[in-house]
Amino acid sequence: MNTDKEKNSFHSDVLVNGFTQFARVVLQLLISILLARSLGPQGRGEYALALLVPGLIYIFVHLGFSQATTILLGKNKYPKEKIVGNLLFCIFLICFLTAIIYYGLASIVLNFLKQNINRSLYYLSFFVIPVTFFWAGLSAILLGLGIVKTIGWGRLLNNALFLLLCFVVFLFWGKIPFITLVIFLFTGIVEIFYLIFVIRKHMLLSFSFDFKIIKEQFNFGIKSLFTGIFEQVNRRLDALLVNFFLGTYGLGIYTISVGLGEALINVPSIFYQPVFSRTAVLQNEEGFRITAITLRQILFLTSISAILFAIFVKPFIFLFYSSRFAEAVLPTVFLLPGIVSVGIGTTIGYSLTGYGKPEEYTKASIVSCILTVILDLFLIPKFGVAGASVASSIAYTAGTIYLIRSYSKFSGQSLKEMFLFRREDFKGYLVEINKLLNRHIH
Repeated sequence: MNTDKEKNSFHSDVLVNGFTQFARVVLQLLISILLARSLGPQGRGEYALALLVPGLIYIFVHLGFSQATTILLGKNKYPKEKIVGNLLFCIFLICFLTAIIYYGLASIVLNFLKQNINRSLYYLSFFVIPVTFFWAGLSAILLGLGIVKTIGWGRLLNNALFLLLCFVVFLFWGKIPFITLVIFLFTGIVEIFYLIFVIRKHMLLSFSFDFKIIKEQFNFGIKSLFTGIFEQVNRRLDALLVNFFLGTYGLGIYTISVGLGEALINVPSIFYQPVFSRTAVLQNEEGFRITAITLRQILFLTSISAILFAIFVKPFIFLFYSSRFAEAVLPTVFLLPGIVSVGIGTTIGYSLTGYGKPEEYTKASIVSCILTVILDLFLIPKFGVAGASVASSIAYTAGTIYLIRSYSKFSGQSLKEMFLFRREDFKGYLVEINKLLNRHIH
């Protein structure tokens, strides 16, 4: 593979991802403000719970098939139609079986949640699972085909449509969590059809069953499954414990803090998919070089963003969310060091997974998960929402430290190579920007 061409392609993917992610940050902030002002702390907490429950279940049932599909497509070991057909077959089968369990255990789950979510909202929330599953599967196909930019455009379409529909529906109908969830599912389905439309330009989509391919997808996917379980449990368990100790009001406050933190995580997330796609396809020293450059850029960008965020978060919350969410200021600030760590750790995790070593990401997630549980149980009852943020930051940082150590040993790169910023790190993007400008001018 031509190295210069690959560099340009990577820079181009990151730039497009960067544009779409920036637009998404703006849209997500507007969505967050609209939902907070419309639903209030209580309603916002109930809506968050409606997404949290199926989200937690999904991470246990997806079996890592999506990431395994990306790897197999990148290796060109089997016909791509068969790989994708097996993925689609498995998604339908798993969703059907999950539905039986989800509705069968409804009373037990609702009692565990202290009835903080009504039964009709719980029943509807199941459909978050198939929507998430199909989006993840289709995105994995695009990554395996090297079509990274489409995923960002799809996310942008989803967010823009969600904001528009929420604004219109809230204005003329009602402001309740159930309607908000209906809009969430509808916009997710629209995004799925967009991804299908793009994929069909490159290959046929159909169902297939090949035991040999499914076995290989499962064997690799099961490694990724444990990574996903511990990573997502680590990121979602604190919300579940906040609901347990503080109710939906506390969860509504915490959701705003996490939402603002996730706006910042969009800065490093523009690199995740390009890094995973390149390392899965390249499998050589060029992948290490790309990862090192990316880590330096992420540390530089997220550190500056976090400092600015800490300075302006209080007036921002009071101005846009209102004083009802004043309690979200301190937890947001406490969460920022963890967000910087997540950006670095997730990038390393994607790179290691692309090289076929997801088990290291799993180990780091286990470290973070254990710390999250211990610290949450100690800090949330004593310090409330702020305690949850402190626990998350410490846990994320511990997991990232483990990943840095593992990646340095695997790649042979020093801490200096991985994190000491260089002026030329952004040179490739300036070249790509000049190309784009010249193309449009001439």
